[in-house]
Amino acid sequence: RGRDLAGAVATMLLLPHKIALTADIPHKPDLREIVSRFAVNAHICLVEGCKDADVPKIEVYAAKVSDIPLSLSRTGIVAIVTDEPVELPLPTFKRDDVEKIAAFVVDLFQLR
Repeated sequence: RGRDLAGAVATMLLLPHKIALTADIPHKPDLREIVSRFAVNAHICLVEGCKDADVPKIEVYAAKVSDIPLSLSRTGIVAIVTDEPVELPLPTFKRDDVEKIAAFVVDLFQLR
């Protein structure tokens, strides 16, 4: 807020091995635009909260948050992570199956 009052269009925080930048933009950015601009050298980019983006998604499902998994009504979901008993035609992983989830992602994006 103070940045806006001062007329700044961007704020950067520099640390010995990190940079954080906030900047005003004229429109809501598209996920692919953000990745192409800020993750240029990345082999893969994991994001949260982009359920409407046209990219492969892994759903993290909890019954206390939603009555039914999103994968029943949305396309693009390639796997589900849950500790709930679910019967879906998707690869399903328990929350603590970190190595299996990582192997799935590596295979999905052919990172080997």
